[in-house]
Amino acid sequence: MTVISSRNEVQLSDKPFAKGGEGSIYDVVGNPELVAKIYHPAGRTRSRYEKIMAMLKYPPKTAAKSQTAWPVDILCDKSGYFIGFLMPRIKKVTKIDILYSYDNRSRHPWEWYIQVAQNLCAAVYSVHQSGHCIGDLNPANICVEESTALVTLVDTDSYHICAPGGQTYPCVVCMPTYVPAELHRLMNIGGFDLRSTKLSTFTQQTDLFALAIHIFALLMNGCHPYACTVPEGVSASQFSLIKNMEKGYFPFVKSADMVGVPKYAPYLTILPQRLKELIIQTFTKGCINPSLRPDCTQWHEALEELENQLATCSVNSRHQYMQKESSCPWCQIERSMNS
Repeated sequence: MTVISSRNEVQLSDKPFAKGGEGSIYDVVGNPELVAKIYHPAGRTRSRYEKIMAMLKYPPKTAAKSQTAWPVDILCDKSGYFIGFLMPRIKKVTKIDILYSYDNRSRHPWEWYIQVAQNLCAAVYSVHQSGHCIGDLNPANICVEESTALVTLVDTDSYHICAPGGQTYPCVVCMPTYVPAELHRLMNIGGFDLRSTKLSTFTQQTDLFALAIHIFALLMNGCHPYACTVPEGVSASQFSLIKNMEKGYFPFVKSADMVGVPKYAPYLTILPQRLKELIIQTFTKGCINPSLRPDCTQWHEALEELENQLATCSVNSRHQYMQKESSCPWCQIERSMNS
């Protein structure tokens, strides 16, 4: 299939190697470093064309381009109509939630998860430095190269693009368990639709909330910060992830009706004081007040502090914990899970 970029003709593979709800991904013949996203006909709109053009005009800084699968050129059909864009090929990566889930924790030591969290902070920071917001920072849009712990953000054409002068090309999708209370309040308004609302939606502060959720999961055995257990006779629906978010109820620091934290999750005491403070601030008061959410730099510095205080378990070399601990918390969790 032949398409036209802003510079020349581009030959694509006859069949896509991946398909999604908005479009299909094709190999670029003769250029293994690039792939093409071709939108389905219904997605080839004027607004989407303008958004991709804005992304091309206002990309992340050069040093940060390796952290995002950002568009590098527009694509049109032979008649000159917009159909998609070229972007870098992402190789040998795994979705972040697969890596931080409890069942896969034995693949890497704790230090590796700390490094992934630091690299995720750097990737989000690069987008924010460009003036944009991510919007839908859910696990499907975060890829990790396991050998290096490097992070790449994908699905960038769904981002909340903020061009100079106030023009905004909004993000119109989200995974509810990764957005904060202010968006849940909007979504509870009758008839609210991200695609048509005129209300303010995604901001860098909403990104910081999602970033914190991923950092927490990376550090805490894959646990979501608002996950909890409830005793028999108590309605679990009262303490769902979204209900807890809307109330700013963080089960790791306070309890209600004998609510507990998941059995596979460690206590916050395994973390240094500064990192623990940032987590509590984010998921209690910061859940309700966006201005109280730590930024990427604060998280990165606190993670570096943790990384510099690690000891290795004498029983399992994959287990690492703070030097102040008298015993390995991960061994304790494994014994609990196996009992």
